[in-house]
Amino acid sequence: MEASQRRNSAPASYETLAPFTQQTYECTPDGWGIYSADDEIKAMGLPDDKFRVSDVNATFEFSASYPKKLIVPADVDDETLQEVAKFRHFNRIPLLRYIHPKTRAPLFIAGQPLVGRRNRCYEDERLFRSILQASPEKAKRGRLFDLRTQDDVKDEQKRGGGSEIMDGYFNWERLNANMGRLDSLQDAFNKTKDVCQGVDMSNVLTKFESAGWLTEIWNLLRTAVVISRTLSREEMPVVIHATTGFDQEIQVSALAQLLLEPRFRTMQGFQQLIEKEWLHGGHPFSTRYGHYDTQTKWPVLESPMFTLFIDAVYQCTQQYAWEFEFNELFLLTLLTHVKASPFGTFLFNNAKLREHRNLETRTASLWGWINSESEKRRFTNPVYNPSLGSLKPCFKPQGICLWRAIFAEGAPYLAYHREVDELLVFLKDKHDTVAEETARQQDELDQLTKELERLKAAA
Repeated sequence: MEASQRRNSAPASYETLAPFTQQTYECTPDGWGIYSADDEIKAMGLPDDKFRVSDVNATFEFSASYPKKLIVPADVDDETLQEVAKFRHFNRIPLLRYIHPKTRAPLFIAGQPLVGRRNRCYEDERLFRSILQASPEKAKRGRLFDLRTQDDVKDEQKRGGGSEIMDGYFNWERLNANMGRLDSLQDAFNKTKDVCQGVDMSNVLTKFESAGWLTEIWNLLRTAVVISRTLSREEMPVVIHATTGFDQEIQVSALAQLLLEPRFRTMQGFQQLIEKEWLHGGHPFSTRYGHYDTQTKWPVLESPMFTLFIDAVYQCTQQYAWEFEFNELFLLTLLTHVKASPFGTFLFNNAKLREHRNLETRTASLWGWINSESEKRRFTNPVYNPSLGSLKPCFKPQGICLWRAIFAEGAPYLAYHREVDELLVFLKDKHDTVAEETARQQDELDQLTKELERLKAAA
């Protein structure tokens, strides 16, 4: 109901949205420049003898939802990529999104094979062989994670496609993650919110279970943990796809990277992760959150994909509070601005539209406001003290909690939580001040000790 109401009230044109009419916030000047594709490619140690950077999408003609620079196996030419694009949903070929810094095992995302087009694509099979050859020597096999349920896969296969014929993908094994569809996720969110805002306590646990949101959280965490372990422990290459190539695939890819990379758990690093995977990765924010009438040719379907991802991140912060530089307020702020915002960061469905409509010059960046001196302090975790490389969150029932802040809006919990954060910040400031004064006095004592020894020696 909530999604349909928002869709009916969505503005007919993006020109009337707040980012183009309201720019009254104090922002740092480099908000739009927080992410650089070139810097990220260098951070992964690429290009090298195994992977190259293709410019086949330099004008977004190859795939409107992919970034300009595509990282692919070095021995796969652009002509092969063009053939693979015809075989994959929205031309979303298997594209490298991450490479493990120690094992060098790669992580790819892709769109599903097109339904009813052709059952096999030899160029696609060749690309998978190249991925395996570019993987660590220890890797004898690769894993294809199909995020759809078995029933969804069978429905697509009945129509003549929608899934790889594994006979042609030598040394690859397919696993199904059984994640929910777009429409079921929206339904799960709405039902969970209804349970939280209701007054009837009868069978409340059963209602939460049947609503399905916590199950979606469990499935997302479980899948991300399995993939992170596949990359780090088994040193095997991973390819992820569901249907579109820009929904569940991005969820799982981003969360797996968050678990593996400490840099993505810093304030700036997490912003870069969202830019890299969600914004430059082509997640259709304006369609999924009903920003305006996008007039897309494909079915318009709102679904809180990004909300589920942020909730999964919240679950990780509850288990590893000291490993994240940002706090709960930061995550809640992202959810607020992804729905409606005076900033242009989450506007439009892909990087192509953002560039063609000059978003960077016409609107302000959310990151510029969050990172400003007046605001950044509010979003910083006062107990941040990282000590771990990779995280292994518990996805058992006792490890997952209902995020009250998004399902029980206005609850006293929020005000209390902010008061606790403010107290922790105050205590941390006091601790830092005492530490600095102690260090200063220690320096003075050391100098006096040396002077005393000098005088004794002179006497």
